[in-house]
Amino acid sequence: MTRNSIIGKSLSLLTDAFQEGVHSVLPHLLIPKFVRRENESLLVGHRAYKLNNNVHLVGFGKAVITMIKPIEDMLRNSNSSSHLVSGVVSVPWKIQESIQNVELLPDNHSCVEIMEGAKNNIPDHDAFDAAKKILNVVQDLKLEDLLIVLISGGGSALLPMPIPPITLEEKSSIVRQLSTAGADIVELNTVRKAISAVKGGKLAENTKATIISLILSDVIDSSLDIIASGPTVPNTDHPGKAMEIISKYNVIISPDVRHVMSNQLRSENVDFPDASNNVIGDNKLALEATRRFFKQKQRDCHPIVVTSSLKGEAAMIGHSIVLLSKEIIDGYRCGHIDITPSLLLDLHVERHANFIEEISRCVTEKLPLCLLFGGESTVEVKGTGVGGRNQEMVLAATIHMKTELPRVPEDQEPLVVLLSAGTDGLDGPTTAAGALTYWTPQRCLYDDALDEDVRPERYLARNDSHSFFRKLSSGKYLVQPGHTGTNVMDLQMLYIRP
Repeated sequence: MTRNSIIGKSLSLLTDAFQEGVHSVLPHLLIPKFVRRENESLLVGHRAYKLNNNVHLVGFGKAVITMIKPIEDMLRNSNSSSHLVSGVVSVPWKIQESIQNVELLPDNHSCVEIMEGAKNNIPDHDAFDAAKKILNVVQDLKLEDLLIVLISGGGSALLPMPIPPITLEEKSSIVRQLSTAGADIVELNTVRKAISAVKGGKLAENTKATIISLILSDVIDSSLDIIASGPTVPNTDHPGKAMEIISKYNVIISPDVRHVMSNQLRSENVDFPDASNNVIGDNKLALEATRRFFKQKQRDCHPIVVTSSLKGEAAMIGHSIVLLSKEIIDGYRCGHIDITPSLLLDLHVERHANFIEEISRCVTEKLPLCLLFGGESTVEVKGTGVGGRNQEMVLAATIHMKTELPRVPEDQEPLVVLLSAGTDGLDGPTTAAGALTYWTPQRCLYDDALDEDVRPERYLARNDSHSFFRKLSSGKYLVQPGHTGTNVMDLQMLYIRP
């Protein structure tokens, strides 16, 4: 097999593995595993709820659109009547057009109103209108009603309702400034909760109904108060925490915003006994599915789940991944490996001893390996280009592969391939989920770019990673699944062949 065919096969392998990880967390497959109907009861986890034409549904997030139909089907009776009375969901702009399998969408007779908004994941007036309708639904419910709340990543942008007199434009400006400055999702959502009339448990405070939340997690450790900014769980943030974040990133705010934040009260000892919050899928599930894929499809490759908590600045993570690759390649050459302790910390490696033991066995036996990472990085935007955190990570790695991976004897041909992509199918304001790159001692993606007069450093300097990968080889190295209908953060795969 030629070098080019080996590279091409490896690129396809990682792309297929990514698709398998995404498939494992598709909501329409997860919901029936967690929710089922038994006669006139709805069983959710270990709890049973009496059905009596008393169910209402609201939802918000990138993955909500394909969560509706399995719930509707479950609540439909044999005579075509339904226990589901009404529903409103807020979903991303044009997502219905992008779902290729229309059978996953609610049918034309659905009682659930679907409202699209938040183009490019930015809160807008369409999303604001949806949030107002959702609030009206929950406020009108009675004690005997059941409220099913569908929540997934992207829910914060799709449920915007700033506390008056803060305007939607002011709220969006704050989020934009924080994102540009490199704030992570925990910091972003802490501020969102402080200035929202529905986040941080306030949606739950506005209803008398029993709440059943079905949640697809897009945050590290699946912290319920962070996913979609926790609309159905108590907000236990210290009252001054949001203002500390505003100061940390030098965000410009109006006197109205400052006044609202200054009057925040801590929700001490607040609980919602009639609210059940259930995480039905997360990044760990996708990583495990990806690991099984490699076991089945690439039997000579040893897959290792490194972490589901990867975070930090995207370009720096890309560099750290290359440094780890270098140590593994050196290990293949000399038969043993010493991993720099700081790399274990930088890459948030879980179970250090087990990780080192598995890597050492692969190096000693000269087994190909694939390191699997999950989490969510950030980008401090300094340029005016178009990109996303995953593409930026891969672009940075491409540069460091060229300059830092070792020269090896001519009879040795190690191969390194890296994929980083978002499980929702979109990376920043682009049409791609992420990108791939590769390296061999004889040829690497950096060389391909120079041959096409596409200079990697220039694009990285202006945060223009999407333009780089779109121009290079006609977009060959972009991962472009479109809207996937799910969202459990990002996946990274580092494939190394001795």
